[in-house]
Order: sequence, then C-alpha cells, then structure tokens
Amino acid sequence: KQMTPTIKVEDRFYTVGGEVRTPTRQIYIGTMTMLKCIASVGGFTEYANKRKIDIIRSNGKKETADAVRAQEDPRYDLPIYPGDQIFVHRRFI
Repeated sequence: KQMTPTIKVEDRFYTVGGEVRTPTRQIYIGTMTMLKCIASVGGFTEYANKRKIDIIRSNGKKETADAVRAQEDPRYDLPIYPGDQIFVHRRFI
C-alpha cells in the first residue's frame, strides 16, 4: 500500500501580526526563525513589546518568546514552521 502525503497550499505559509510594520501572511521558504520572520515583514513598530511574542503553532500549541533575548543568544530564536502564527504584543508606555 502506498501513501501519498497531501500538503495544503495554506500550510506553506506563516503569519506575522500585531506590532510589526506590515502584518501579513508570508510564503514559507525553507528554514525560518522568529527573528527572520519578523524581519521579513519590515520589523517591529515603535510600540512593539519585543519581550512578549506569541507563537501559535499549527497544532494550536502556544509559546511565548523574547526577541531581545533571542538577539543576544540565537538559541532563543525559535524555529518557525509552515502554518505557524507570530503575534507581537503592544507595549504599554
């Protein structure tokens, strides 16, 4: 018996929203990290809380990341996979 995997087109995207310059859905092309994905939409706005970034995985699991820490230590720059959503929270001034 042969199995054929079916990859839905919408699964080949990731979404970046919240306090980024151009919130949008992007085509997933190879290995991506949280910081690369945020850079791909123009980076953070001046209101972004760089220490509170939610990553909602395609399976519904939620992780919270810290971009400041990730810039200091690449081990904290989480990998992003097709179907993931990144949401950058607004900081309170």
